[in-house]
Amino acid sequence: MQGLKSPSEKEEKAMKLKVPGISCNHCVMRIMNALKPLPGMGNITVDIDKKTVEITGEPDIQAVTRAIEQAGYTVEN
Repeated sequence: MQGLKSPSEKEEKAMKLKVPGISCNHCVMRIMNALKPLPGMGNITVDIDKKTVEITGEPDIQAVTRAIEQAGYTVEN
């Protein structure tokens, strides 16, 4: 059967957020540590140069934004 995927082959959703305050490895670790415990998290990639956070999985966007803000950063739309 073509086009059907088993549960282990589900496509993961990805979201990319602009976080202008990212400037160093300490920022990366703070954001990673804030996001890791959230339910639905897949891979987390924080890019210092692009000032972005990319997340795979199916986390709640409001919970992600709140966690980043509680870590001391602003999320831009």
